[in-house]
Amino acid sequence: MGNETKTWLLVFIGIVLFFACISLAEADQWSGSDKRQHKVTSGIGTVALYPVMRHYDVEYPKTYAAATMFAIGVLKEFTDGSRLNRNPTKFSGKDVGANAIGIAIGVGVLYGGELIEEEYGVNPFYFEW
Repeated sequence: MGNETKTWLLVFIGIVLFFACISLAEADQWSGSDKRQHKVTSGIGTVALYPVMRHYDVEYPKTYAAATMFAIGVLKEFTDGSRLNRNPTKFSGKDVGANAIGIAIGVGVLYGGELIEEEYGVNPFYFEW
């Protein structure tokens, strides 16, 4: 694992712990379909953004795909509490934590794709445009 990956991993863990600590007093539950939707959407979004990042020759495509999905998730939580939303709720750190878990799973899947690429010469998560 390279230094850049280790740095991003530590930052990622810190962010997850930060939002988890903020959310300890919230009535929002960790289990349920809402958190499952956050995890699945963030994981699929990370995997889906990876070929786009590689297509545009981004230096660290997994990192940028994960960071983009994380930013989208945080922005979504901020808009949940805005007056622009028809049913405003408050910002949920637990939702952001669920997004982070989904992103981590998505990045793990992408690392698996790179292992397949090293072994067989083809990455199942990347295609030529």
